[in-house]
Formats: sequence, C-alpha cells, structure tokens
Amino acid sequence: MKVCPHCNGRGISSCVVCFGKKVNPQKPGKVCGFCKGYGETKCIICLGKKMLPEDDIFAVDGELPNYPGILRREDK
Repeated sequence: MKVCPHCNGRGISSCVVCFGKKVNPQKPGKVCGFCKGYGETKCIICLGKKMLPEDDIFAVDGELPNYPGILRREDK
C-alpha cells in the first residue's frame, strides 16, 4: 500500500465543487451544498482511506497523472 498522493494520507481534500472556497460557485453568497461550507470533503481518490494499492493508477510514481487542480468551464 502507498500513501494517497492526492490527499497526502489525510483522507480529506479540498472540495471538488467549491475548491475550498466554502461557497456555491453558481450562487455566490450561498454555502456550498457539497461540502456544507467546510471547504473539504472525503478524498475523491482514496475515498478517505488514506492509502492506495501499489498498482493503483493514482499511486504510480507517487503522483497524479495529468490531474487538473481546478476544472474550468470554457466561456464562449
């Protein structure tokens, strides 16, 4: 087993919806419904287990392959 490279073995990471800002990105001034305003959620890679199997794709070389830090919607 290897320590999860996304959360560094904490089992929690920044909210994937508000990116740690604690507010709803679509409704400024409203609390993020996904993390309930905490700014953190269970790690989306290890699901809070803190560890990954040695052969897990996210554990290879201890790095996340091409994982974007922030997902952005393209404005047209």
